[in-house]
Amino acid sequence: MDQLSSATEQDALRMPDWIYTFHQWMLTTGRKDGTCKTYANTLRLLFDEDSKAIPVLASEVYFVITKASFKNKSGNGQRAASAKLFGEFFRQHGDTPLETAPDGVRMYQVGKLVVGTKDAKLDLDQQSEEAKKLRVALALPSEGWKCGIRKRASGDLISAISPGGTAYNDREAVDERLGRTPGSSSTAPVPPSEPAPSRREKASTAKSAEASQSGTSAPKAKAKASAKERAVKAPAPTPVEEKIEEGTLVRKAVSLEEAFRLLNGSGGTSKDGRIARKPSLLVAGRDPSARLTNRLHGLYVQQD
Repeated sequence: MDQLSSATEQDALRMPDWIYTFHQWMLTTGRKDGTCKTYANTLRLLFDEDSKAIPVLASEVYFVITKASFKNKSGNGQRAASAKLFGEFFRQHGDTPLETAPDGVRMYQVGKLVVGTKDAKLDLDQQSEEAKKLRVALALPSEGWKCGIRKRASGDLISAISPGGTAYNDREAVDERLGRTPGSSSTAPVPPSEPAPSRREKASTAKSAEASQSGTSAPKAKAKASAKERAVKAPAPTPVEEKIEEGTLVRKAVSLEEAFRLLNGSGGTSKDGRIARKPSLLVAGRDPSARLTNRLHGLYVQQD
């Protein structure tokens, strides 16, 4: 890039008309108005930043260099697209007179052209009171770093330049470049890190954790065991027999053998000579949920 011809004062004076004429030419090609404005504004930025002669901006060499730049790749190729289209326009335009750019339109106004050292091209004011305060606020190293205000037509830009020539425009970027925690100064002490635990300490910690877990789980296991023991040792319910008056039915729990004996028991002889059975009532039923067959639910026999 440094080998390419730099812009002259005449180029700086004519550049607004070049940008305006380029803009009007793009509108005649059927492109959207927003796209044309973006390309025209990008061409203005390229001239402000690189300060190259107008024929250089339209050259194939400049297009290749711009296409390979980081700013172009991070900007989705917009810079290279603008440079390529301006080259096409420049070759078609030839010696045709330029249209005059309107006054007061920021898109066509380029910044002040400065020719000289790198810092002079950046128009970096390091001696102002604001620049000195900024240097203290950023806690920049005393050697190698430069700090100042870059004057631009679109607005002043605060820049901190590293010894390698990279410009940083915010505190976070400066802190990251210097390896500092964001918002801290270069003299801020770094807190000591805690030593990593040894294998022996890790083993003792694991054993204590296992012991605490076993201690908390033991009472639960004993509680479960005692509950099971109580369930096994629980005595079977004893038959309940109700006291009744003579001549009424009695309810009591009996075995099946006793139940059939009572059903078949003799209750004397009837008038017609048949054996009379004891007055009794057999209640049977089915449990649909358990899908069982008929089973004995209740046997009611008159008490002798």
